Amino acid sequence: MLTKNNRLVSRLENFFLGLLMFLFPTQLALHFWPPWAFVFGIRVDYLSPAIYLTDILAVLLILLWIYLRKSEFLKTIKKYRKVFYVFFALAIFNVLFSTIPTLSLFRWIKYLEFLILALYLKSKNNYSIKPLYYSGVLFSLIGIFQFATGGTLGGPLYFFGERLFNTSTPGIALFNINGREFLRAYSTFAHPNSMAGYLGLLSIFLLLSNDLKKLNFKFLGFGIIFLAILLTFSISAFMAIIISTLLLFIIKKYQKKYGVSIYILILALLFSVVQTLALGQTSSNKYVSYERVAQRLELANIAGQSAIESPIFGKGLNTFIPNLPKFQVGGNSIWLLQPVHNIFLLAFSETGMVGLIVIVTFVYLMLIKSGKTKKYYLLIPLIFVILTGTTDHYWLTLQQNNLLLVFLISHFT
Repeated sequence: MLTKNNRLVSRLENFFLGLLMFLFPTQLALHFWPPWAFVFGIRVDYLSPAIYLTDILAVLLILLWIYLRKSEFLKTIKKYRKVFYVFFALAIFNVLFSTIPTLSLFRWIKYLEFLILALYLKSKNNYSIKPLYYSGVLFSLIGIFQFATGGTLGGPLYFFGERLFNTSTPGIALFNINGREFLRAYSTFAHPNSMAGYLGLLSIFLLLSNDLKKLNFKFLGFGIIFLAILLTFSISAFMAIIISTLLLFIIKKYQKKYGVSIYILILALLFSVVQTLALGQTSSNKYVSYERVAQRLELANIAGQSAIESPIFGKGLNTFIPNLPKFQVGGNSIWLLQPVHNIFLLAFSETGMVGLIVIVTFVYLMLIKSGKTKKYYLLIPLIFVILTGTTDHYWLTLQQNNLLLVFLISHFT
């Protein structure tokens, strides 16, 4: 039984959990810039070790879990000890074979935090997911106003991680409508695609859950979220939402459950392989001559070359960008300082065949488990992740998307 002091700490725990969920979309962080965070003298955010505000809250919750329910914590660790064995074995070998061991070590520490956080969320019963809904609406409104004003809003939003930019900022994501360029909605995310993926997964999960049934004006809130998704102009997210919705009707009508999702996983893997082989067609095929598509295919081709060079344990977690200068595609010396836009290829190039097998097996087991239980509806958000993961990397590389994915995974463990 909890003492009076422990009850107070327990209430603080619930407050911090709600705060963490509300702040999932933020990216306020303290960045560090060691020499290996630079490529060609350019600072690369993906390589910078960073302590996010959400990291502090996550670690605080884990410590409160140990303080308040130590026996439960130890039982959970024991129950999932095989998961930790696999995790540490893969991490140790991956760091040992990494081209930049320190860089890989920092990323593995972050993934360890996410793993324990997923188990913590699993241990919490009947906590409210309303903070996710409210933050989804708020951060969607920020993105909508950015689109309307043609720039970021500034002010106190800096403390949510909003960066300062407008339509004239070099490299900013724009969308052309009738000859006029509009700023794609960013909100507090690093890129509109990341925002679209986050809001797409969030809205699918919330709509399929039963926790918001009694919430007033919820359809207005979802309308705001869907408008924000539209204003990101993220084609991959749009397509993934449409396909996921169609699959939901198929699964419900024909009771195929996890069978359809397994085919989606197989097709995603095949599509990933095709991406590594398609670069040679960019110069002769009018459908892939578009610059952004050509760049994505170039990165996919490099990922394939990288995986062939280090096929077992990869070149080290988070080392894809530093290793880009080692590769040339088609005689070009153009290196794009960003990860390959495919989570399976990124995992293969950085963690090798061993890491890819672990990830694919984990996804497969989640699909099977959810398909055999009353939570089969969770197949749909997971399918959304698989689909968007074949065309972007944010589920493995960006803090906000990482946290929402951790939240989703906690419902499968």
